[in-house]
Amino acid sequence: MEYSTIYESYRNDRVSFENTLRLIGDLIQERLNPEYRRVWVQASNAGRVRFCITVFSNRGSERYRLFFQDYANFRNWRGSVENIGPEVANIENIIESLRTGVLSGIIT
Repeated sequence: MEYSTIYESYRNDRVSFENTLRLIGDLIQERLNPEYRRVWVQASNAGRVRFCITVFSNRGSERYRLFFQDYANFRNWRGSVENIGPEVANIENIIESLRTGVLSGIIT
């Protein structure tokens, strides 16, 4: 399975909600369309995860935009497992949900 090298830098991180959000943020940053320069990913994890994503634009008049999306069945990244294929697939499903949802046209 071919996957981003960003996953390797998260291989030995401890399992936590915050580390998973950092990983998702880094992956979204890598996939931002050129008219956007930065992204912040936050979320609440009370039951169902609700993402709050701030995207900063390169356009002069538009500084940033906020996007919200719920995601059911969220699971934290566990990069220390021997076979990270299922972990990568889990995170890629989250990214794909955002790409086809609120980040449509913002990430590739």
